[in-house]
Amino acid sequence: MSFLDAAERVLELDADRQPMALADIVELALKRGYIETRGKTPAATLSAQIGGENRRRKARGEVPRFTKPKHGHYGLTIWQGEGIARAVAQHRHEIAEELKEQLRQLTPDEFEAFVADLLATIGVEELEVVGQPGDKGIDVRGILVVAGVIRRSIAVQAKRWTTNNVGRPAVQQLRGGLGSHDIGLLVTVGAFANTAREEAERRDAAPVALLDGDGISELMLEHEIGVTRTRLEIFEIADVSSVEVDARRGRSHE
Repeated sequence: MSFLDAAERVLELDADRQPMALADIVELALKRGYIETRGKTPAATLSAQIGGENRRRKARGEVPRFTKPKHGHYGLTIWQGEGIARAVAQHRHEIAEELKEQLRQLTPDEFEAFVADLLATIGVEELEVVGQPGDKGIDVRGILVVAGVIRRSIAVQAKRWTTNNVGRPAVQQLRGGLGSHDIGLLVTVGAFANTAREEAERRDAAPVALLDGDGISELMLEHEIGVTRTRLEIFEIADVSSVEVDARRGRSHE
């Protein structure tokens, strides 16, 4: 589970719809095994990730998942009554779930082709769907380009697993098929167990990134893959008294 998903889970189950201190969110997420980290400042990591996601969603004209009603405390947008913000957040969640359900219906070959198309959208180049006997479990290969300068070979295993506990062996299998300069990416419609995340984060082994169903659906929404975006204009009431004052000032100069 990602830091952001873990924070959302803690707030849903433990906050009683009240803002919770960042340190308490992290403490409960670690205690319940939602996340595991070797970093020394997990609270700072979570704060940075929440801020980054909120900025990205606002830039796309979307409602953020998290609120920050006061310093160091976070809540969920969905708590904000039955108004527009809650309706938008709920609609986004329902669309994401429907996207994952559609992915579950793909054949293995279709899913591999979809993953290649998704990677092309986010900037991976020279993509090739391999997925043949003797490929050592690698389904897609490509070149990850960063800022137009850094180029790294990426080897992808795309599995349409629907289980929510994809474990350590899956990461080990992918790592065993990597070349000396490859970055690995393991993709599934389901979710990864903590053991998989532990294995992927090993610093004494070839790097492997994980992309689960929630991450796939977020990328699809962000890049409008399989969805269309409709932007709405929302008006809020301003301070009417200030408008009247300005109007009177205007008349006084006539």
